[in-house]
Amino acid sequence: MLPEPANTAEVELIVPREALRLSADQALRGTIFFRKGSIEFPTNDWDDFVVVLLEWWLRALMPIVRGEEASAEFLFMEGPYQVNVEAISPTMIVLQFFDRSKPEFLESDQGEQTLSDLTHRLCDASDVVIDRAKGIGLQNRDLDRLQTTLAEMRVQTNRQNSEL
Repeated sequence: MLPEPANTAEVELIVPREALRLSADQALRGTIFFRKGSIEFPTNDWDDFVVVLLEWWLRALMPIVRGEEASAEFLFMEGPYQVNVEAISPTMIVLQFFDRSKPEFLESDQGEQTLSDLTHRLCDASDVVIDRAKGIGLQNRDLDRLQTTLAEMRVQTNRQNSEL
């Protein structure tokens, strides 16, 4: 497990609905990034395949939510970026922001928050993306997988909440 970070500013997941658009290859692209205080990772205008990323990230987080694993990686499709998620307790996590092209890691490049908050942020962002995709008539396997994984995550979090 990781030591608690000195700066525990809330970590946000930003996926602006107005920045979501259909690419030439019929994939939904858009701005997606994490914000912790003044840090925006990878950048505040990072453009990537949002449907695929959110499905990957939900699927990667599921074993932590279930208590089966203590860590996960959130990868970006474009660029050398990743977010490592480490459980420091059953309810708290640390997110570490990495640029794999740089050898150094700064302690300020991490943030602590509750597991349920991160899970809710991923689910909320997925809802925005799914709604936008349906609004433009997009239906494909990636979107189907995101919808399935989102439903699985909701079942799991409801199960966890009922056990509390």
